[in-house]
Amino acid sequence: MKKSSFVTLILGVISCLFFAMGMCMAMIPEWNAFRPGVIVGCVGIVFALLTVFVWRKMEHKQPIKISRKAVVTAIVGMVGIIILLCLIPLCKGLK
Repeated sequence: MKKSSFVTLILGVISCLFFAMGMCMAMIPEWNAFRPGVIVGCVGIVFALLTVFVWRKMEHKQPIKISRKAVVTAIVGMVGIIILLCLIPLCKGLK
């Protein structure tokens, strides 16, 4: 196993654990940890982004070039998710 693959594996596992624990903390109402859960989930996302940059650096690949199309696609996706998450509780209230 190459060193870059091992480092990526470790960082990926750490980021997944942080993200999953944060989402569990935020979504389980009995824990009363919504705000800390969101923070821990964001730490997991940051670790995931860090993993991508570290892996690309260790593999001697070019840095990721962010285009306008990629930014617009990400924004449209985020808006769609937010709208979906806002509509689900509204639909449950209509029943």
